[in-house]
Amino acid sequence: MSTSPYISEVSQKEFAARVLEKSREVPVLVDFWAQWCRPCHMLIPTLAKLAGAYAGKFLLAKVNTDNERELATTYGIRSLPTVKIFRDGEVVDEFMGVQPESAIRQIVDRHVSRESDSMVEAALLAHREGKTKEATELLQKAVDTDPDNDRAKIELTKIYLEQSRLDDAEKLLGRTNKLDSEEIALVAYIEFAHIAADALPMAELEQAISLDSNNCDARHKLSAL
Repeated sequence: MSTSPYISEVSQKEFAARVLEKSREVPVLVDFWAQWCRPCHMLIPTLAKLAGAYAGKFLLAKVNTDNERELATTYGIRSLPTVKIFRDGEVVDEFMGVQPESAIRQIVDRHVSRESDSMVEAALLAHREGKTKEATELLQKAVDTDPDNDRAKIELTKIYLEQSRLDDAEKLLGRTNKLDSEEIALVAYIEFAHIAADALPMAELEQAISLDSNNCDARHKLSAL
């Protein structure tokens, strides 16, 4: 058994306290494994290495499915190894099979607290108080110091769009790690904003449509506006 303070073997009896309750403080990765599972033994050193590297930003709980069959059934474990990430008492992410360290880091980073998150929160507060310059500087610092923090990039993109800095917004959004629903909406917003930037004033477009109801270009630009 590991002597690391960040790794523990967890039974059914201890699961509520060591996983569900602890996950309200930090993310808990639960590694469902078995002694006979060769891939499990390949994954364990990587998980242990990361637990040490993150130094308490997440905890690793190991569940031996041969001994804890009820837990395996409760969480629908059908293949080994399976790793489920708990936050606030709920499963928020998971992966199955042996994964490279870089891939596991990406998954973990979505859930651990990071220093740049506090910069983002401070920036959002400053922006709500009308301190846009301060907010922009804080968000830029968050992006510079933590390039993997997509939330910082998204919030800075929104400010750029408010200021009609379309090129800056587009470049920044292109640096995000993956597109979620909010980012897809911002991409669409930027596309419409480019169309609107080249459009005639709204009154002129409406007049053009009144003269020719089939003027699709005018209708498209008016919609963009």
